[in-house]
Amino acid sequence: MQFIAWVKFKKKPTKEIMKLETEAKEAIKYYGIYWTLGGYDAGAVFEAPNEKVVMKMAIRRGEVFAMETLVAVPAEEARKLIDEMTGELFFPEEREVQTFCEKI
Repeated sequence: MQFIAWVKFKKKPTKEIMKLETEAKEAIKYYGIYWTLGGYDAGAVFEAPNEKVVMKMAIRRGEVFAMETLVAVPAEEARKLIDEMTGELFFPEEREVQTFCEKI
């Protein structure tokens, strides 16, 4: 499963807090950790075997971060699901462009 997490620091970032970024990666594969400007201090894109692993990670870091975690579904998977449900192509013109690009 893929996830996106938005993070707000509860405490001033320190070396100890930054160590948490590399800790507990046993079952989590990070694609990227980004510091951001705006409503959140950081964001992460990662993969985990299931939501329980992500929940444990969020609980471990709860004293340091407030985290909003989203399940990320790849757009192509979502389109296939909609196609299956409706029996119609979702954004068929986009599919035609993709098919054309694959041919060249």
